[in-house]
Amino acid sequence: MTRANSDIRAAAKKFGINLWMVAAEIGVSEATLCRRMRFELRGDEKSQLMSAIEEIARREAENHADDADNS
Repeated sequence: MTRANSDIRAAAKKFGINLWMVAAEIGVSEATLCRRMRFELRGDEKSQLMSAIEEIARREAENHADDADNS
C-alpha cells in the first residue's frame, strides 16, 4: 500500500523541504498538515501544497545564489 499524497512527499523530499516548512508557508501548524495528509487530498489542496513547495524551493535557491555571490 502506498502512502497517501506520496507525490507531495516526494516533491518536498526532492527539494530538501521539510513538511513543517510547507505548513508554515500555507499558514497551518505542522500537526494540521500531517493530519490532512493522512488521506489523499483533493486536487486544489494538492495544488496549494505544490505551489508552496515550489515557492520555498525558489527562495532557497535564491538564498544559496546570494550566499555564493557574497563569498
